[in-house]
Amino acid sequence: IRLRGLIGELGQLIADDSPLWYSFGLNAPDDPTMPGVPLTGPALSVGAAGSVHASWGIARRAESYHVWLQIDGTDAEPVRVATTHDRAYTFAGLPMGKQVKVSITGVNDAGSGIPSPQVAITVL
Repeated sequence: IRLRGLIGELGQLIADDSPLWYSFGLNAPDDPTMPGVPLTGPALSVGAAGSVHASWGIARRAESYHVWLQIDGTDAEPVRVATTHDRAYTFAGLPMGKQVKVSITGVNDAGSGIPSPQVAITVL
């Protein structure tokens, strides 16, 4: 969470195409080789007991996607649970009654892009 806060603050202070991003060990948001943030989503919906379906829009230059899940009260940080070439994923076996947060990153040979905003839903 602290790292995301730092990246957010740097985004307010440094231009997206500035080489200063690399001084912090980060990729510049406008780096033409890195995947972009998914254009939409993730959109979440509850499925059968203990399942949640996520879908999202395409991310520029992404060849695949990392799917991140954070279960409130269990995970201090998001956990990568899958890598997929699809733009949808269904989580199963989630704890009922818990709120979960999902985010997506585009991935290509240059690395993993900036995560999408986290979206929360309560598992039924």
